[in-house]
Amino acid sequence: MFVTKEQIAIAKELWELARDACVVAHCNWGLLEGSKASIIQSLRDHGTRPLAAEEAFKLFREERLDAYHKLLLVKDERAQELAELERRYQQQ
Repeated sequence: MFVTKEQIAIAKELWELARDACVVAHCNWGLLEGSKASIIQSLRDHGTRPLAAEEAFKLFREERLDAYHKLLLVKDERAQELAELERRYQQQ
């Protein structure tokens, strides 16, 4: 199949978007980890029992970590797609 420069440009843009999403997720992860005590205390201040507040934070943290890992996988997939298109373009 013939590869165009436009296809490569689109693949590069998709990779850049995935990379940017990973950067945002990484920043959010840092904020989440740095705010753990405040988040748990806020839950407790609003009536959540201490153990339940810890568990709620743990669940939220695990969900965010899973989402972050999925974004990293998507970024890697986009990088592989871009590399493959560039390779095929060079061979034409």
